[in-house]
Amino acid sequence: MGALLEITPDLVQEVTGHCGLPIGRPIADQVCAYMQLLQKWNARMNLTALIDPVEILENLFAESFLGAQLLQRDDSPCLDVGSGAGFPGMAMKIYRPDLDMILLEPRQKRAAFLATLRRELGLTGVEILSCRLEASQTTIFKQLPVVLISRGLGNQEKILRAGRPLLQGSRKVLLFTTPDLAALLCLGLDGIQWNDPVPVPWNNSHVLLQGQWIS
Repeated sequence: MGALLEITPDLVQEVTGHCGLPIGRPIADQVCAYMQLLQKWNARMNLTALIDPVEILENLFAESFLGAQLLQRDDSPCLDVGSGAGFPGMAMKIYRPDLDMILLEPRQKRAAFLATLRRELGLTGVEILSCRLEASQTTIFKQLPVVLISRGLGNQEKILRAGRPLLQGSRKVLLFTTPDLAALLCLGLDGIQWNDPVPVPWNNSHVLLQGQWIS
């Protein structure tokens, strides 16, 4: 394997532009700083298995940006369950500064990374809570979330059911998942009106699934 590409704002803009998500230099600078901090922390703790900058930009940042495009201005605050290294919630915040984010991350070291990232990037409107979803009560939030966001291949039905009582307003959900899992959720989970899955053009094994609780 050849040497990895250097992380630069130009690289960030090139890759996200190739994904159909062109960004300005200020966002590219923030993404670049984010990736450098991620690389530094990843050397001593397992934040992500991805190493190649292009893969990180495509699979983590660009997909998060695509998800951010699906939300309206009043879809705020959003609750990102199991935020880990900040995907998708923190990346969505960079792309959409108008959205407030609540990052729920029970692992203390990862929560510490998110807090450092928030400080280093100078982000406001980001709340970090080190708590498990199942143990969360409405009283822990400064403002109840409107949208629940989840990324991963875990039991998303369980996440949706546990998160539902924490939502107010439109009670939307946004899932980063696979076509097969999206199909299972659409068929097997009552009470949510689902939109058609949104394909990720540069990764045919991933889709974004948006819905809204109606009961």
